[in-house]
Amino acid sequence: MTPDLPYTCREVGQPNTKGYRLYLERDTRRVSAWHDISAYADEAQGLLNIVVTAPRWTNARIRLATEEPLAPLAHECRNNKPRIVRNLFPHHGYPWNVGVVPQTWESPTLRIFGARWPADNGPLDVCEIGTRIASIGEVITVKVLGVIGVERQLTGSSDDRVTDWKLLVIDTRDPRSQALSSVADIEREEPGIVAASREWLQLHELPDGKTHTLVADASPGDRERALEILRQSHTAWRELVMGAASAENLDITVTAVPGARGWVSSGSLSMPSGERLPPAPMPAGSNKSFHIAAEVV
Repeated sequence: MTPDLPYTCREVGQPNTKGYRLYLERDTRRVSAWHDISAYADEAQGLLNIVVTAPRWTNARIRLATEEPLAPLAHECRNNKPRIVRNLFPHHGYPWNVGVVPQTWESPTLRIFGARWPADNGPLDVCEIGTRIASIGEVITVKVLGVIGVERQLTGSSDDRVTDWKLLVIDTRDPRSQALSSVADIEREEPGIVAASREWLQLHELPDGKTHTLVADASPGDRERALEILRQSHTAWRELVMGAASAENLDITVTAVPGARGWVSSGSLSMPSGERLPPAPMPAGSNKSFHIAAEVV
């Protein structure tokens, strides 16, 4: 049931540097990774399209540059240096393929299912639990299984937080996808994945002095809750691009939604020339493992 998604990647700049960008194209046309790819591959079946931002077991923190035209993939940076995900023993980097759902927006006004803090002002995040290691910039079709809500600390202040929803999904090409339709199915067929995901989401930034908590009762939400968060995030995105919501610090250049306030013809957009450069060295400490005391968990 995977649709034909012939997206290609155009890399600009050197990986592992502030200037690195990865743009998506389709049939030589410029594509916004945020606005021009459909959120749903099959809405009735709960199948989504996602853009992979970081493959499993990698350390680079990659995001959609939502403030730039076409929302290219770029490194998260601090003090002009790329940030990394710490190795939280026994994990190395991310424990799943990480990505986002295009045409979704976690609007700061979105507060549902026990969330105490504003949503994080970006596209909806996903944790893809399949066995295959995906590639950065890859567009794949996934099946929704559940959701985990995280109250994420932004700065040194414990009161500076946002709500960040993480959909649990699986690649429809994965042999296990037919057996999985809910969090309960994951627990039965793949015991340990949900618990490990919850723990990692809470603790992974502890080495950087940040603590995260889980939304509401800390239990992972099931498929219907995940789909409702998806619906509301997709509606919020549509309001954003159609002009019914403020787009401060967000670029809404879109080629696939005629009538949107940021609509332009794909052919009118310029894009830097692609280049394949060898990656720069990863930041110091990328291979270091951090051990968390049992009483902290």
